[in-house]
Amino acid sequence: MGETAQMYDSLTVKENLLFFARLYDVPVPEAERRIAALLERMNLGGKRDLKLGTFSTGMRKRVQLARVLPPPSRRPVPRRADLRPGSGGLTRSHLG
Repeated sequence: MGETAQMYDSLTVKENLLFFARLYDVPVPEAERRIAALLERMNLGGKRDLKLGTFSTGMRKRVQLARVLPPPSRRPVPRRADLRPGSGGLTRSHLG
């Protein structure tokens, strides 16, 4: 990531992320769901309606990172027992 986030200072965090989601043809309801989950993941959930121009460099980088991360997975996390020989290995639900 560069020193400056390539985003729009005059838009809110949510508006910025929604703008980039629409560039990739993500439907608005799906984009809003993903944005909410990613902002919570980046500890920015309460800041979604603030203008990006008011953020520190570190916070801008978190928003930029949220922009490129895939949405949080709802797949089960493999346990150690799932990886032991003879356990049947990973199931389709683990591999998505």
